[in-house]
Amino acid sequence: MPRLKNKVAIITGSGPGIGLAAAQSFVDEGATVIITEINEELGRSAEAQLRAAGGEAAFVRTDCACSADVQALIARTETLYGHLHVLYNNASVYLDRVDGPVTELAEETWAKILAINLNSVFLIPGVGRIVVSERGHPRRRRWHYHQRRPVPSSGRRTGE
Repeated sequence: MPRLKNKVAIITGSGPGIGLAAAQSFVDEGATVIITEINEELGRSAEAQLRAAGGEAAFVRTDCACSADVQALIARTETLYGHLHVLYNNASVYLDRVDGPVTELAEETWAKILAINLNSVFLIPGVGRIVVSERGHPRRRRWHYHQRRPVPSSGRRTGE
């Protein structure tokens, strides 16, 4: 039995690359996937690709750095499916031709990178958590973040 059968997942930045691969994996495991992407063409293409493979998917154009877009995403997910089980926060950006060493970035470029790569990590779980809590999933009220644990060193400590 697929591990994510009857589960609804939002995967941010799931138009190309890792996000699309994650969306395909979720669909393969039985999940309904909400594709979020700022680029309409990439989002629609991802939705069509997942549906053609037999999956249930919906595209919602979302700028994950924009609170109003994130709220609209959650509202649309509730309208379409009535609940939310999984948030996969994948959205990030590398601004081709304007990204580069931090010492050479324009302030506007830096602000855009931070807005997408950091603000989305704050906005998406904050709004999504409310939906899960309101739906009364007692085991899912807390969000768990997987953190990498430090790799043990050779046992020697520096600075002692």
